[in-house]
Amino acid sequence: MTTQQRTASGLTSRIGEGNLIAIGAVAGMIGPLLFTVGLVVQGLFRPDEYDPIAETVSALEAGPNGWIQQLNFFVFGILMMIFGAGLGFGLRTRRRRIASVAVLWWAVGLLMAGLFPLRENADGQTYDPTELHQPNGAVFFLSTWVGLAILSWCLRSDRRWRDLVPYTMITSAALAVLFGVLAALAIPDSGPLHPWAGLLQRLVLAVWFPSLVVLAARLRKVARAAK
Repeated sequence: MTTQQRTASGLTSRIGEGNLIAIGAVAGMIGPLLFTVGLVVQGLFRPDEYDPIAETVSALEAGPNGWIQQLNFFVFGILMMIFGAGLGFGLRTRRRRIASVAVLWWAVGLLMAGLFPLRENADGQTYDPTELHQPNGAVFFLSTWVGLAILSWCLRSDRRWRDLVPYTMITSAALAVLFGVLAALAIPDSGPLHPWAGLLQRLVLAVWFPSLVVLAARLRKVARAAK
């Protein structure tokens, strides 16, 4: 056993595996809920400058109060990191590390969205000053359905999670279709659905977020059994 493994093992024994799993479960449940509340509240306070039907979530980073959405991304990303760690402890399969990495992929995308924000120029137009935010956004929304497909494969080998495989696969397929529509028809300025880009992006989140809560709720159940 390496020094790093001994350190991790000692930390786990002190805190308790069940507690670590429970912390991850709570993070997984409150992450999408807090993020959603953040979006709704910002929309209520910015009715004259922000259109949630036409504008994407990231457009909230533009303008004088853009730091609030940056913080929203950071908090969600950190909570997904904690959720991924808890999921790694909550799976009894050799694939548990792969499952953690899939969730970490989501976390990295969210953190990068906050680190490389969209901005607003003197004419009030939203733009990507680093030219990193939009490519990261494309990879992130790709990760929503690919990550769920990976998780579905990981869950197959743990009987406590196996019954969630059909749900995660169906959700992954639905997200794949929505991702294709969003990427091809809504995000490009010339796309026929561009005026509804914000609505379609929120539809992706409305399909993805419940799956996070379902997975986190199962992780909470596993945590109770581990105590």
